[in-house]
Amino acid sequence: MKIIDCRVRPPYKSIGESFLWAENRGGLGRKLGSDTAPSVKEKSMELLLQEMDALNIQKGVVTTRKLYNNNNHDLLDLLQEYPDRFIAVPNIDPKEGQAALEEIDELVGHEPCGAIILENGIAGMGIGASADGEAWSDHDKRIYPVYEKCMNENIPVLLTCSALAYGVADANIPMHIDIIAKDFPKLKIMVAHAAWPWVQSMCGVAFKRANVYLSPDVYMMHAVGYRDYIDAANYLLQDKMTFGSAYPGADMKSCIDFHFNCGLREEVLEKIMYLNALSFFADK
Repeated sequence: MKIIDCRVRPPYKSIGESFLWAENRGGLGRKLGSDTAPSVKEKSMELLLQEMDALNIQKGVVTTRKLYNNNNHDLLDLLQEYPDRFIAVPNIDPKEGQAALEEIDELVGHEPCGAIILENGIAGMGIGASADGEAWSDHDKRIYPVYEKCMNENIPVLLTCSALAYGVADANIPMHIDIIAKDFPKLKIMVAHAAWPWVQSMCGVAFKRANVYLSPDVYMMHAVGYRDYIDAANYLLQDKMTFGSAYPGADMKSCIDFHFNCGLREEVLEKIMYLNALSFFADK
């Protein structure tokens, strides 16, 4: 079965220099039952590609994070050096105003990146780095020019939403994504981490809004409430749920093995592991 992994941070240039690749890498994954991949232990792109080949992972969706000094332009080098293996998703900071819109033009409009990711609360968190400014709620009207541009230009948007993504929990809840999806009904939205631990609420929003997809990634594995993700993937959200590993936070093989053995119905597995992501990114 072909697979698209919707949450990958490879050991490539600045992307491999964040705290995710520090000595404690994979800590969350291990708590949730994941192993540590050889490519992570060796910090090796070559081993990563071998692991992806062995697991039939056709593409990995690579996101950056500006707070960790990831350079969005490294994504362009990644795509050139490893053609057809990755979907590049640069982190855009709406606080940069017009410059943010211009960066979308440069990286997605004129270069082959496939979507953007917004992490509007990370700036106020300082996970693995020093907090560098104000956290904005995802439905803050100051972000709306970015949403509007992406909707009008058919650019998918990933939003990182979980308990660890904001300093204050009520700034990062599924209701805010419901508002965005209503205000921008033709904007494709994928919620990375699927708003864990607000699992049922987020599943309800995704069922209600045709333009909202979910990627629980590592939180699909034994995190509190994970069985609700499985129930949603089996039935109501079988066309909206996607697979992700959060590599290097978790081992791709462990995550895939879990998905194949957690009770997902055979008839939905290909949708979850491949087809839904293919639909979301649509030839990116």
